[in-house]
Amino acid sequence: ISIDLSPFSNVTEVAPCFLTYCTSLTTIDLEPLANVTTVGLHFMYSCTSLTSIDLGPFANVTTIGVGFLGNCTSLIFIDLSPLVSLTTTLDKTFMIKCKALKPAMRKQFMQSVEDRKNGVVPQHLLL
Repeated sequence: ISIDLSPFSNVTEVAPCFLTYCTSLTTIDLEPLANVTTVGLHFMYSCTSLTSIDLGPFANVTTIGVGFLGNCTSLIFIDLSPLVSLTTTLDKTFMIKCKALKPAMRKQFMQSVEDRKNGVVPQHLLL
């Protein structure tokens, strides 16, 4: 299953629980969400069939709520480097229970966000 987000091209804020528990969702094109600056809590939480996601359109996102992509148990690839504008602290529920991803990489990305907020240049991270 795939979802067409093109009607949401003018959206700047994604509401809480966006596409939560879409367990049959395998792919999604986030390009229409390129204007988004704020992502609410539990963004795509428990999309258990999702294997990869391109966060390229999220380059302008400054705020991410708790539970972002949490429990996406089939997620094996994600490039988090587009999240260069984050200004909020990511909590322990960020991508929690993404069992197919390497836990050390998730932790490293979370640290790079904190480093960036403190003026340290981030490294390119692929999970």
